[in-house]
Amino acid sequence: MLSLINLDNCELLPFQVVPAKSGYPTLVYREDGGCLIYMHSKYDPLAEGEEFARGRDISPGDRVLLYGLGLGYHVKAVLQRVGRAGRVTVVEGNRAVIYLAYNKGLLRKLLNSPNFKLVYSEDEAELKNRLAEELEYIIGFIEAGQGKFFIHDPSLRVLPPSLAKIKELLKECKVAAESIAGATRVMAWNFACNKDLCTALPGIEALFGRFTGVPLFLIAAGPSLTEALTFLKIIGEKALLFAVGTAVKPLLNNGIEPHMAIIVDPYKAVAAQLADVDASFPLVFLPTACAEAVAGYKGPKIAAFQAGHPGVEELARHLNKPLLETGGSVATAALEIALNMGADPVIFVGQDLAYINGRSHAQGTIHERTPFPVHIGIKVAGNTGEDVITATSWNICRRWLERRIAREGGRRFINTSLRGARINGTEVMPIDEAVARYCRRELPLRATLSHLLTYR
Repeated sequence: MLSLINLDNCELLPFQVVPAKSGYPTLVYREDGGCLIYMHSKYDPLAEGEEFARGRDISPGDRVLLYGLGLGYHVKAVLQRVGRAGRVTVVEGNRAVIYLAYNKGLLRKLLNSPNFKLVYSEDEAELKNRLAEELEYIIGFIEAGQGKFFIHDPSLRVLPPSLAKIKELLKECKVAAESIAGATRVMAWNFACNKDLCTALPGIEALFGRFTGVPLFLIAAGPSLTEALTFLKIIGEKALLFAVGTAVKPLLNNGIEPHMAIIVDPYKAVAAQLADVDASFPLVFLPTACAEAVAGYKGPKIAAFQAGHPGVEELARHLNKPLLETGGSVATAALEIALNMGADPVIFVGQDLAYINGRSHAQGTIHERTPFPVHIGIKVAGNTGEDVITATSWNICRRWLERRIAREGGRRFINTSLRGARINGTEVMPIDEAVARYCRRELPLRATLSHLLTYR
């Protein structure tokens, strides 16, 4: 914080701390055109801060990620709401605001709180990455109903033009957090619809440890999948093909039937991934996955119970089922299952986690025409040695994959996405080389799966 004490006067010039009618100081920002932006109430900033926290459904013990420090009134109120068991992380991109909050506001007191954290960087790229890290941390709590992400709107308005990309990223984060919070209600509906089915179906644990040493191609739907299809087509029964739902149609349209597929997302859009699919491969699903997609698939189904959802955890205990760390995405859930099956090596296909040639997904997927939002992308190291552009959600997925891979000593992980984001712990290898090296003998894979998944 000492590095923020000495500021150039021009940085402070647009800001002014003035007394509100209640006597408490408030912060005013003067735009270039002379328009004033009050970052707190001109009447009673303390009461306004309390109203900010009161109107946001914050419970004791919550983890809160908040953009915008101001003078700290709303932060103090949020801290009081979460209590000693909670945690509040504030991200602030304006050095002048931090200086004024420290010298004129509540920041000195806030820094004495053990459950308060301030995130700041003068470098835009570093601030974007740190914001992404904090969002990654909070998402798990949001999914469990114990986390929140808020933006202090006046703070967003006074971000300097040099941080325009941060402003766009924050807006994306807000939409993502609201989407996850909304998904909680959708997940509850799906769980109610899928619950009885989950009790009648074989569980994913039937496959655990039964494919030790078997190569497994974990097939995602990134742009590089299009180039990999030719090589996946010749694998046959020499390796397991485990596909995410979005990759199913491109595979089937090219005469490739995976050994298994998986869906985890709760939204109805997932049903389009499997609409009109007439296949016999097992579909792995979470109890909170899109109920319409689960009911609509006519092939065999396998229930996998995820940790972090109270209803699912209770049902798993009742049925004596194992709980999986699913990581919040379909790719991370698929990896967790592949590892429990004993697969080795795990070969990532289409797991680009980056925009390649302006594309987010492979041809033939429902997302192949998704726009390329380069203005809010995050730069990360790529497999070519140059940086690539990724999205916040993909970066969160990448970090989870890296952490999970790091726990697996002695197991091999191959990444066939030559132009995608680097996933630490994987060996980058062309798809044709991976197929030639690891697909050498026929195995009774479909017959084994059928035998293991005999219905009760």
